[in-house]
Order: sequence, then structure tokens, then C-alpha cells
Amino acid sequence: SAMKGEDKMPVTLDKIDFLGTTSKVDIGLVVPANAPYNNMTELVKYAQTKQVKIGFDAPPQKMVYSAIGADTGAKFAFVPFKSSGDILPAILGGHISGGSGTGLHQPYVKSGEVKVIASLNNTRHAASPNVKTLQEQGYAYALDPVFFFAVPKGLPNDAKMALAKAIDNAVNSPEVKAIVKKGLHVDTKNYGPEGTKKLLQENYATIKILAKKIKSIKK
Repeated sequence: SAMKGEDKMPVTLDKIDFLGTTSKVDIGLVVPANAPYNNMTELVKYAQTKQVKIGFDAPPQKMVYSAIGADTGAKFAFVPFKSSGDILPAILGGHISGGSGTGLHQPYVKSGEVKVIASLNNTRHAASPNVKTLQEQGYAYALDPVFFFAVPKGLPNDAKMALAKAIDNAVNSPEVKAIVKKGLHVDTKNYGPEGTKKLLQENYATIKILAKKIKSIKK
């Protein structure tokens, strides 16, 4: 993530050139299987009377949950983690009420230990096709992060093109496809230099809107 804090962007898009992506990142709101809520609306209703601890590993996730809390009166308390791999054990151990998951939770969905109650992306997840997005559930927020490659501005064009081609070859190789599918439960997709730039510009705009919302909450 390029976010540092919730309203600062130390790395601006005009300072880097994009080379490509490996995949988008599916973010789901994961909760224990026995939690008394099965979707975001039920969670919000529950959190209006009882505090709910939510784990996150990137500031934009917290921003989305904070915005929903501010809109609905839901009492969310936030617990930061270094990665979604750290969030999952905390959910399984009952230390938090739920948190963001980026694929590692899927085997535990299949085993019946956790469930996904919302997609934080603009679309539903292929691994959880029946789980609605936040927007489908009536909450006007979404994130669509990607794993991307970039270099500082100023690198010679032939060097950038060589790197972009090498990345494309790697992303489309059977080995990388298998690794990404196994770890994140998504398919690889390289958007190329221009496509990656467009995606990051869209994400940048989304984060700016969220940051403005968070600032208004704090006032």
C-alpha cells in the first residue's frame, strides 16, 4: 500500500512508472462461522449495541470500516496486524470478532471454521461467489488493490520495456499461476504498464475520497 497514515500519500503516481501486475487482491470480511451475523447489515445491527473488534492489515481497510461505522453508528474497534496471515489466527482464536482476509482463509471456510460476510472489492470473489459486495449490501465503499511492479521515474525506456516483458512472461507462466492460485485463490492477471497505471489512478481517487470521509469523521 502507498498509504502512510490515513490521509498522507508519500509516494505519488507522478514519481513512478508502472510495469505490470500479478493479480488483483480479493479482500473479504471474515468472521467466525458461529458469529451471529451472516452479512454486513446484520453485523452493523449487532455492532450498534455491542463493540466489535475488527482486524486489518492495511489502512484503507480500516478507512472503509470506519466510514461504515460513522454512517451507521456501528461500534467498531480496530486492531492492526502486519498481514492477513496474522489476522486469521486471531479470528480462529476468538481474539477479534472478524477481520480482512485475502485468500488464506478459504481452506477454513471449506472446513466450516470461518465465513465471509462481504467482499470489500468492486466485484464478488470467484472463491466466494455467493457473498455480496459491500456496495450490493448498501454500503457505498469498495477497494480494488493489486500487486504491482513499478520503478522510479527516469529509467531508460528500453530497460522499462525489458522489465515489463519479463514480468509478463513470469506472470503468465504455469508456475506463477499455480502459486498465486494456491496462496490467494485468484487468477493471475497482468494489466501491463498502461493498464496498471489506470488501475492505480482509480485506486488513488478512491483513497482520496475515503481520506476525506475520515477527516470529516475526526472533526
